Amino acid sequence: MTASAGFEPTGREAAMVEAELLDSGERINLGDTLIAGVCRHHGERIVTHHEHFERVSGLDIEA
Repeated sequence: MTASAGFEPTGREAAMVEAELLDSGERINLGDTLIAGVCRHHGERIVTHHEHFERVSGLDIEA
């Protein structure tokens, strides 16, 4: 097992988020894409005042 093995599923989820946003023409910055991927993968809520997270389907958001 490599040190990065635990990050692979969340990285894959972030890549899926990025692809979905590219398809819809509504990208967000890379850091927020990674955060969205981690939260969506783990089924966790994101607490933020940034409205662009609403572009990510399947993300539980609390403003």
